Amino acid sequence: MALVHEKLYPSKSLEFINTEDYIRSLATDLLDSYGMSTTVDLHLDVEPVSVNIDTAIPIGLIINELMTNAIKYAFFGRPSGEISISLHLDTDHWFTFVVQDDGVGLPDDFDARSAMSLGMQLVHILTRQLGGKNLVTSDHGTRFEILFPEKF
Repeated sequence: MALVHEKLYPSKSLEFINTEDYIRSLATDLLDSYGMSTTVDLHLDVEPVSVNIDTAIPIGLIINELMTNAIKYAFFGRPSGEISISLHLDTDHWFTFVVQDDGVGLPDDFDARSAMSLGMQLVHILTRQLGGKNLVTSDHGTRFEILFPEKF
């Protein structure tokens, strides 16, 4: 959480945050902060759109939670892996936000809606805070896709 706030403070204006710069900086620093024996490649596909701080903070916290989970669990016993983050604003003013990895995936009996871990609860709460909905899939890794409306 401190890293999310650290990335917001240098912004020229806290009213609007450039998603491309913010997400790139946050994800890179988060990956660098873990001493891992696995090499993890980070792939970003983020539009350089501006969002307000009420959108930027939940996005950052979701990235923090999902990347941390991937780093800790997705690549266990593997020499390498990938984490991808994308954020696109569609013409209908809805964002498509995806955080995915190519790791071991979720257990077969995993139900994201009823997962009791604090982290999964946090992702659901933050998604609701964005006014969005999410879809979790686990096929050749784990993919969290969150759709939420642009706020003006």
